Amino acid sequence: MGHRGPDSGRLDKALPEKVRVVIRTRGRVAVYPAFGTGAWEAAPANTLSPGGRVLACGTGWFAQLWHGMAVRCSCSRITQPSAAHRAVLQGAFTAGGP
Repeated sequence: MGHRGPDSGRLDKALPEKVRVVIRTRGRVAVYPAFGTGAWEAAPANTLSPGGRVLACGTGWFAQLWHGMAVRCSCSRITQPSAAHRAVLQGAFTAGGP
């Protein structure tokens, strides 16, 4: 079932109450229908605070996209460059950041 199809609308209306029972809450439940990239974009928007610091290890294109999302969430970015497709070694970082 696609998240834009007619069946999705019916499921969207029934799902919050079912989720509420499963997670045992009386609070409101929000359902975020999307493909994988929707969750990928929602994660930083819902977990980062403006002014927060984000450590961004430059290991390839995917990492660069995450860097950009941190900036769009008004976070300051601490960048640790490294070779593409190579692990970032623990010793590359210092306590408290650069």
